[in-house]
Order: sequence, then structure tokens, then C-alpha cells
Amino acid sequence: MKKKIHILQSRAARQTATRLLLCAAAGCAVAGLAHAKKQSALGQEALSAVFSGVHFAKDTDTAPKADTSVLGQPTALKMPELEEIASFQQGAASWYGPGFHNRLTANGERFDMNSMTAAHKTLPFGTIVLVKSEQTGKSVTVRINDRGPYVKGRIIDLSRAAAEHLGMHKSGVLKVALYRVAGKVKKSASIAPAVQ
Repeated sequence: MKKKIHILQSRAARQTATRLLLCAAAGCAVAGLAHAKKQSALGQEALSAVFSGVHFAKDTDTAPKADTSVLGQPTALKMPELEEIASFQQGAASWYGPGFHNRLTANGERFDMNSMTAAHKTLPFGTIVLVKSEQTGKSVTVRINDRGPYVKGRIIDLSRAAAEHLGMHKSGVLKVALYRVAGKVKKSASIAPAVQ
């Protein structure tokens, strides 16, 4: 009988010790939580000060509508001679398509892999760029509506349609020269590919 009591006492002691440890741990967690809340509040104040007046687009936001009254009917852009414009960038072009089709681009419009658009790291949205293959001499005009590419050594990401016009849709990457043709052009202006 004594042996049974000793086992019960040690089991009760273990349970009591476990409960005490759990209570102590819970107390530490509450103190840590209060500190974390204070730090979070300070961080939120700092972020609010930095981003005051900045509007972050939501997935439900729509891109601003283009003023088509000035443009009239969509027309092709007349391409100037390449000698009139200096090449401003040379490097590798890549393309993106099905995996990104209909997703929002950096300027807020939906990506259409069948339109003549491209992603560039620094050019303003709406800039028209002539992309010329250094291997074949073929060229195409595109409108910048996204940011990228984010692969080292690449200077522009073309839509699938633009890549097909250059004949690079199978190889994936092509050495090109970029020529800035025009500043901002509204989305509704159609861009005819310049095939040379």
C-alpha cells in the first residue's frame, strides 16, 4: 500500500511542477506580447509618416481610362528612320506570356500577351520603344506598361506577340538594341509592329 501512495505523490508532484512551468511560460509570453505590441505601434507610426498621401492600388482598382477624344480612330505610328534616333540601350531581350496573361501589370492595366507591350526597369509607362534584333535586323515597336525583367543581363521583357514578330518566341532570348521613339502614348492608341 505504501508503494502505491509514493507513486501517486510523485505523479501529483510532476503534475504540479508541470502546471507551474506552464503558468510561468504564459506570464513570459504575455510580457513579450506587450513589448511586441508597443514595437508594432511604433513601427506603424513610422510607416504612416513615410507613406502619408501615397495610394496603394488594390486588385479591385481599375486603371484610369484613357482619353480617346484626342486620338480619334486608332492609327499606326509613323516610324522615324533609325538614323534619326540614337540607340539608348543594348542587351538581351526575353519575353513573357501565358503564365502572366490577364494579370495586373505595374501600371495597373491587365497584361495581354497578344498586344504589343513590354516591361522595362526604368522607362516611364506609355513610352514607345523600337526593339531591333541585332542578329536578324527585324524590329518591332512596343509600349512600356510593366516593370522588369528581373534576370541579370536582360534589358526588356516583351509580350508574346512582340516576341513572335521578332522571331524569338522559340529561342526565348535575343540580343537587341532599344530605340526610344516617343514619350507617353495613351493605351488606346494601337501600335503597328514595325517590321523591317
